[in-house]
Amino acid sequence: MYLPALKDTNPELAFIVNVCNGVGSTESTAQLNWDLVLKIAQCHRLVSTLYPLLRAQQHISPTHLEAWHQAVSQNKQHVGLCWLELGRLNSIFKKDSIDFIALKGPLLGYLYYPDPTLRECNDIDILVKEEQVDQTVEVLKTLGYVLTNPIWYTPRQKKAYLENFQHYCFSHSETGLQLELHWRLSADFKLFDLLHLQQTQRFRQIEVGNKHFSYLMPTDNFIYLCVHGSTHRWKRLFWIMDIARIIEREGELFLLDVYPKVKQTPFELSILWGCALAKHHFGTALPSLIQGAIENHKEIPRLVKIAELYITNCHLEGTNPFSRYDFFSLAVRKTFQDQRAVFYLHGLRGNVLSFKRSLLNPLFWQQVSIPDSLFIFNYILAPFLWISAFFKRTMTNDNGI
Repeated sequence: MYLPALKDTNPELAFIVNVCNGVGSTESTAQLNWDLVLKIAQCHRLVSTLYPLLRAQQHISPTHLEAWHQAVSQNKQHVGLCWLELGRLNSIFKKDSIDFIALKGPLLGYLYYPDPTLRECNDIDILVKEEQVDQTVEVLKTLGYVLTNPIWYTPRQKKAYLENFQHYCFSHSETGLQLELHWRLSADFKLFDLLHLQQTQRFRQIEVGNKHFSYLMPTDNFIYLCVHGSTHRWKRLFWIMDIARIIEREGELFLLDVYPKVKQTPFELSILWGCALAKHHFGTALPSLIQGAIENHKEIPRLVKIAELYITNCHLEGTNPFSRYDFFSLAVRKTFQDQRAVFYLHGLRGNVLSFKRSLLNPLFWQQVSIPDSLFIFNYILAPFLWISAFFKRTMTNDNGI
């Protein structure tokens, strides 16, 4: 097989993938750490997908199933809350003449999952025109949303932020619901930008609960999801499952329509990477054209190995790299492999842009106030501020696994 097999995969993760593919067995569960199985499933946001499959396997104890049942109930409640909030935003934004497109989240579950609540989501993502960002921010504030992180404090910082990043992060002061306000689909690709809102043929309308929501055209949505997954190194399996379900639902002709649009563009490797992982983890059937393109790109097996590193260690996010040698080693490996992925996807220019963005950190702007006339000093001081913040964080973070 042209793709590398999963290496050093813990048995709990291997079991989760097997169950998703319908090949779980009683023998494979004997030595499992079920608390870890649940934790990994939650990290990959597959609890709701796995629960009905596990419930059918009677060798799993009622105690373990009860923990899963509670997690599934919480997920369903959260997805329902997201739907209600999307509907509320839809009505209010229309009154204020704010056009928005719903990204990922519950709408994706409605479109491609047999039960919309099977597709877990952590937040609400919406896309608006860049010229309506300030207006949307003010409306969100009146609705009880607050920014979760500092963003900018001066006009020059605002300009740099809007040019180099793609969204603001909000949290609702009462419900705790998280929302990301996007003005472009990705910080790495600007090809989409405003096309979806400026040209009516770039998005579709769908009616859910007597409300009409706008969402990306299927081809654009697929490209966006692959770019998004690639940006995060496909660290969560449910992103790969999204790709698998879309391919299954839309059919072979869909991929044959998408691929010529992205061939020899910055999107190509992201599409092939996502398709390769869908086949690798969920056995997704691919057209011979896509299969051949994957096999002809020497970068794909390397990218799959990078994704493997992130997928296998997803549940270790947030650990203190100085608490154990293996955590430190993992942090170093991920940093190196992350930049390898950037190079494969975007070339050396991508590495330069990635480094530049790392220096434009609003947390640094919060620590040191620099006049706009001396904005260049933000770049000069950033490495020192990063080192200071890193050691402060690691000194106070000893949470282990």
